[in-house]
Amino acid sequence: MKYLLFFTSMFVACISLQAQTTQEQADAIVLTHIQSVVTQPYTLYFNTNSPSENGIEITTMNAETVKMQYLCYAYCLVELPAENEPARCRYLFVKVNNANLLELITDGSNPNNPEQWKLMLGVADVMERTVLPYPNPVNDWITIPATGVRTFIEIYDIKGICVLSETLSEQNEYQLNISFLNAGIYMLKVYDETNNFNYKIIKN
Repeated sequence: MKYLLFFTSMFVACISLQAQTTQEQADAIVLTHIQSVVTQPYTLYFNTNSPSENGIEITTMNAETVKMQYLCYAYCLVELPAENEPARCRYLFVKVNNANLLELITDGSNPNNPEQWKLMLGVADVMERTVLPYPNPVNDWITIPATGVRTFIEIYDIKGICVLSETLSEQNEYQLNISFLNAGIYMLKVYDETNNFNYKIIKN
């Protein structure tokens, strides 16, 4: 019985280790969330002190202290304000053991304690592009408009796993077959040497 309990404990421990959320998965979760709630240009920062076994403590732009007492990845998203509106910061926390997402919103323009943060992605507002990938929602084929430069695309599922990677031609729009994907929400990343765009797409 003791041996059975020991091996059962080891099995559960192994499952727990495998279930740990990686930073790449956390990044994808955050980007997917951002694309559904943010309509203005923004810059995204990642806290270099996270995750920590002791949790993480952050002072927001409102001088309020937020302390997470569990292992988590921490992000600060600085939204460029619309005319006559204050800048806002979104603080996003992705829990390591179950990928749960917590969001806090506060006034401000830069992350607190800049030395603790690194620029992770500078993502322009998707509306700055004259043509967006279409259709969306999509059944089997999605069209990626030509950008005039060598372009790369990647598609990530909700768990942050890359399910497709392609290099596109410079001049012609590209018909991308995604019929093999299961129905659900995915993140489409379109980037070249200078630009990086992320779109939430819905596969029917």
